[in-house]
Amino acid sequence: MHRSTAERAAQPGKLANGLTYVAQFAAIGTGVRPTFIGVGTIVAEAQRDGRYPLHRHQHYELIVPRRGAYRCTLNDHALSVTPSQCLLVQPGDQHADQIAAGGAHAALWFALAGAPLLARNADPRITRNPGLDAALAHLIEQPDVPGDALVAHLRESLALVCVWRLVHAIPADARSATFTGESEDDAFRGAITRLFEVHADRPLTLKAMASALHLGERTLTGHCRRVLNATPQQAFLAVRLARARALLAGTVLSVKEVAATCGFADQFHFSRVFKKHFGMPPSQHADR
Repeated sequence: MHRSTAERAAQPGKLANGLTYVAQFAAIGTGVRPTFIGVGTIVAEAQRDGRYPLHRHQHYELIVPRRGAYRCTLNDHALSVTPSQCLLVQPGDQHADQIAAGGAHAALWFALAGAPLLARNADPRITRNPGLDAALAHLIEQPDVPGDALVAHLRESLALVCVWRLVHAIPADARSATFTGESEDDAFRGAITRLFEVHADRPLTLKAMASALHLGERTLTGHCRRVLNATPQQAFLAVRLARARALLAGTVLSVKEVAATCGFADQFHFSRVFKKHFGMPPSQHADR
């Protein structure tokens, strides 16, 4: 019987001089890495309900009621979110908020390249648990420290914990296949997406991709066409451009800085590719 990577990683080992260790190493995960965009608390006036008009989401938004009733319209469906639930709004969703007078909710915005979070037709209302609530509280309460450049990294790390706590809170049958490990195709998708994310700041040749995944170049290309409906280079470019779009929307980096961060040596080439992929130049996207 073959043990999983996680099971092997947790096994005790013998060291010299009578010492024993028990170590936990990172097992092969989903290959999906969230990108933190922002977090905040939205509060309605004490004397009247708060409303936010219908809008289409570009990124994920996790809405967690903190005080009072929260209702909304999501893709033409009226929903109420109880105090024990949170709501996950996904990219492309049409959404309008209604918060009871004096009510408040926390909101976490993030991007997720490589896979949807929810299975098709899954209920976007998710039962909260102490782990998710604690992680979100730590993120919201993290103070700004003027002049401390590391605070942004700490906040991003706390946000990633929130997202993975959220994934664990989603019932298994409501998660997309990427997060349940249902098939070899899911495993391939996760492995190649993680490869793309790790190397999104530099060029990556087909030969290097195949070598990293221990596949032949033709086999890799065939897997990508079947699972991702794209060539390896097209899929890699899509991940880099998704990261670029998230950085343009969620940071103060210039177009030139984003291009360099996402592995484009030439800002003008980056702008042409970005416009072809998203239908607008990066400068216009950053102004939105």
